[in-house]
Amino acid sequence: MSNIPKNSYQLLKGPKEAPLLLMLPGMACGGSVFCEGVPHLIRHFNIVLFNNPGADGAPIDFGQGSAPLDVQHLAQAAQAVAEHVLNTEFTPHTPVYVVGHSMGGFVAQVLASSWPRVEKLVLMSTSLGGSENDRSFANFWLGVPPAADHTRNLFAMMLPEGATSETKDAVEAFFAARPIAEHALLKHFLCGARFSSLEFIRTVLCPTFVIHGEKDRVISPEAARHMAEQLAKARVWIVPEAGHLVFWQRPSVYDRMADFLLGDNTVGEAVHQQPEPNIFIKQQNQLWLQARKHITSLNTLLHTWGI
Repeated sequence: MSNIPKNSYQLLKGPKEAPLLLMLPGMACGGSVFCEGVPHLIRHFNIVLFNNPGADGAPIDFGQGSAPLDVQHLAQAAQAVAEHVLNTEFTPHTPVYVVGHSMGGFVAQVLASSWPRVEKLVLMSTSLGGSENDRSFANFWLGVPPAADHTRNLFAMMLPEGATSETKDAVEAFFAARPIAEHALLKHFLCGARFSSLEFIRTVLCPTFVIHGEKDRVISPEAARHMAEQLAKARVWIVPEAGHLVFWQRPSVYDRMADFLLGDNTVGEAVHQQPEPNIFIKQQNQLWLQARKHITSLNTLLHTWGI
């Protein structure tokens, strides 16, 4: 991608020789969702907050044109942004670290597998995708009345059951101040629902910190651990009582993230790589990918799920 989409990122400069930290938000979010983490991270890193299409002033079209948005488009855009910043602001040898949350975690997996500049990786509230997406996203749509506000329902699911009214009010106020059009949200939804990293996840060789909320209602902690078990160098932290917006409820996540990126190998729990999925699981995943490849509208996807 030669052109950088307008308003697709924000650069926040930290120490002159510090690594570049590329932060990739999840569905319906721009980089501002990480704003509470900036004070924790800016002391150690130069930060690029990436904006998803249609979020925080970014355009809907990130190079996909009339084609459905997919994770590959987002990965190409994020890499183009990072390379532009590296070429114009920093030295050629500046280390690059990547943080991805939810759908941003999908993008981060693609980047870490295909862009050698990525030296360390943090994956929050994410998974390998595939059939796990069907369970996660179908649960969201099955609980939504036909005329419901899907955006509000999505944000409600990002918090665990039993979240305090103060937390709920803060999340609602934050997203109310940063509205995303319904058609942009649906593009994000279809983008995430067509993704699987099962075929390439074992090519991610950099050290990776997997962070997940114990009470995540969007993606299960078991899915996060399954992902970690396919990574070559993974550590996992399941954060007690936290939901999908794990960093929102537990700002200490940013401090532990920084510790990991700065070389602390004691954060979280070490996970040993498990055997590669057998041929039957891989064949099932290939069939799933082929079926999703031909789904280009949300209505077709919902019909596939029987919704």
